[in-house]
Amino acid sequence: MIITPLEWVLGRDKVANDDVPPVKGLPPMSAEGIYRDSLHLLGVARLMTSRNWVLLTSGATDPTEAEAWILKMEKFFGVIDCSKEQKASYAAFMLDKEADHWWRMTRRLLEDQGPITWRQFREAFYKKYFPDSVRRQKVGEFIRLEQGDMTVAQYEAKFIELSRFSPQLIATEEEKALKFQDGLKPYLKNKISILKLGVYSEVVDRALIVEKDNEELHQYREQQRKRNRSDGAHGNQAQRKSTSGRNQNKGKAA
Repeated sequence: MIITPLEWVLGRDKVANDDVPPVKGLPPMSAEGIYRDSLHLLGVARLMTSRNWVLLTSGATDPTEAEAWILKMEKFFGVIDCSKEQKASYAAFMLDKEADHWWRMTRRLLEDQGPITWRQFREAFYKKYFPDSVRRQKVGEFIRLEQGDMTVAQYEAKFIELSRFSPQLIATEEEKALKFQDGLKPYLKNKISILKLGVYSEVVDRALIVEKDNEELHQYREQQRKRNRSDGAHGNQAQRKSTSGRNQNKGKAA
């Protein structure tokens, strides 16, 4: 038997909700409304699955990846028209394997309070896959973050990754710029701090420029040292040949 994508989507939704009692007080939907909502769900499902947004999770799931998945879902919800309850349903649709099993168990507890919203889904998801202990750890990592052996680009990527766990530490543009500046390598920090920049993007751009200038200067000096060593070697070789020639001439004269 051939199953169309729409039948598959609606069939999975039916299986997932077989044990869910109907919500009282909701008016019956017309055939046109059901058809319109079905097409909307199909379009959303196609878009989400085409981007491989299924969360294949296990007990060893990286909390950072779980956080990134939530952010990706919120980005998706920003461009589609759906209710708070639909957001929770769409997110649940994208869970698979152990994550899907976890949600089926959790959903039964939440449904006693009424229709499940995106906020409730997100809170339950964070409690399971991104507990407060891990969040506190990420906050500590951000507080202690320094450039170290990283390039400016690598440092900025790490800064952005960890900063979302501590928005209160960089509540203003100036605080964000200063926090990034304080973690730079000393030679970068010294050159940038005197500029008194208060915009994050300007601090990053200036750090990238200074880093590149420093690399080019290092390469120039390294080339000069190699050239000097090469010139010195040629000079010593010429001097040895000259000395050897004079010694040979002296021997012939004797």
